[in-house]
Amino acid sequence: MTFKLSITIALCTLALLQGCKSQTETAAEQGQALAQFKLGKMYATGEGKPENKIYAYMWTHLAMSQGLGSTAKDYLNGISTQMTALQIEDAKKLSIECKNKSYKDC
Repeated sequence: MTFKLSITIALCTLALLQGCKSQTETAAEQGQALAQFKLGKMYATGEGKPENKIYAYMWTHLAMSQGLGSTAKDYLNGISTQMTALQIEDAKKLSIECKNKSYKDC
């Protein structure tokens, strides 16, 4: 009985944590280019977010389009070498959709 309760508590805690947004994610959704770049790096490396090259490209592309410059462009070029052409196309589409939604729920 105690074992089942512990598992239930652990699963509920995990569900709550997955629903919480980091400060970086919140700032990225507010349109802050530096936070978008950082969130892209988090997705690229799997640090703090599940590794996902499409989301890494999307967030980095958004940061670059807001004028973050050559740092974002260089990082974007590095990510793209690990992706297929179709993945890059999907990431660019997501980037446009995200910008059209004012960066919310991307």
